[in-house]
Amino acid sequence: MNKAISDKDIVDCFSSGIIATNHQAIITHVNRESEKKLGVIARELIGKNISDVLPDFAPIIIECLQSGEDILNRLIEMVQGHFVIHVNLVRSGQD
Repeated sequence: MNKAISDKDIVDCFSSGIIATNHQAIITHVNRESEKKLGVIARELIGKNISDVLPDFAPIIIECLQSGEDILNRLIEMVQGHFVIHVNLVRSGQD
């Protein structure tokens, strides 16, 4: 029996944390590694604006969405989590 592997299944296997949004900064996916690193539950974030639930990430994501440019090798220091996150944002061109 062949089972198709979805994009979500692949992204969930990455060892890097991945959060996807649509063009309006609404969260569409949070992989397991992001849940672990940020101490969040994906189902509680999906469908919400990133500014409302992950405000530390909002400025850089909104910058990427508004400019249409990829943002590579940017660091975000999380005040509450006391750690530094290395960020690469790449627009997929799909909404």
